[in-house]
Amino acid sequence: RELDTVSATDLERAARLLPENTLSHLSNESHTLILFLNNQLRIQFLNISTEVFEADGEVYFNTRDCLMFFDWLRFQNKIVGVRFDDSTHSNEFADHPVVELRDSQVYVWFSDVLEFEEEHSGDQGFGGHYVYRSSNGRFAISFPMGWEPDEDRKSLGEIAWQMANG
Repeated sequence: RELDTVSATDLERAARLLPENTLSHLSNESHTLILFLNNQLRIQFLNISTEVFEADGEVYFNTRDCLMFFDWLRFQNKIVGVRFDDSTHSNEFADHPVVELRDSQVYVWFSDVLEFEEEHSGDQGFGGHYVYRSSNGRFAISFPMGWEPDEDRKSLGEIAWQMANG
């Protein structure tokens, strides 16, 4: 099936396009987008509400470092990345090929598009997004979902699908 047939209001259909557990319970407001900064950038939608979670055989622990504000970065009405403040882990994130540090902010790019439209990227999302670290020293960053418009949910679902399917 073509990805552009996924309706932003019918995200359960998107779940069928993705590998198992990549996008689960997206219509449930307790779901969380997890951005994995491992060997490759990866996005998963998980239903987590604990300090510890397991993904791909690794256990991730909440470092209790809240990222405060974050902004989804948009270019031509699509999400191309996310930016957030994180002085605690920014140097550790800087080694990842999709991470860029600018003016004490961390930028994580989801594609080769390294530009965004500032006027469409000022969400100032707040609360519930934390840094997790695995026992192997890998990082994951959580972003609560449920607040975003349908277009953003669709865009994030497409990004997750593209990352999962190369």
